Amino acid sequence: MRIARHLFAAFVLAGATSTAAADPAPATVIDLRMPESVLVLRDGTIFVSEIGEFGKDGDGAIVRIKDGQRSVYAKGLNDPKGLAERNGILYVADKDHVMMVLVDGTVKPFLKPEQFPKKPQFLNDLAFDMNTIMYISDSGDIQKGGGGAIFRRYPEGWRWRHLPRHAGRARASDRRFDNQPAGAEP
Repeated sequence: MRIARHLFAAFVLAGATSTAAADPAPATVIDLRMPESVLVLRDGTIFVSEIGEFGKDGDGAIVRIKDGQRSVYAKGLNDPKGLAERNGILYVADKDHVMMVLVDGTVKPFLKPEQFPKKPQFLNDLAFDMNTIMYISDSGDIQKGGGGAIFRRYPEGWRWRHLPRHAGRARASDRRFDNQPAGAEP
């Protein structure tokens, strides 16, 4: 029994050591310019959004860390924040746009402010669900507060309905997805 325990412990330690040695990514990445978000892909590639100088358009970037090597993957963004990946394309919440970064690092608009059901004020994050539906958070007015929203973008387009406010105040239930009637659960 004692030998079995020692063999098991040696096996576990050997596995932990080989896993740690095989991970080429550095434990700490330094000298980033106001990093905001990080995304790790299944292959271990790490993407970091760098805002640069907050509020200064064009100085934001996406840094890629792959096989322990750091490189600028995309540049010319405004204030890039949330990151998500789908089918090899990186999507970035960038101020009031959602940008897409192609495999070669080319940056193109995916959603412009006028394409949203309600003009975004401060896009912060985004994610995909298992059905390729994109969720985008808008922090709203970051100076005064309020006006935030979560947008849900289907591959074929928007399905969104903003219901009127009740009793002069906004409630979470005032906003519905999928044209659901008031009182229906999302």
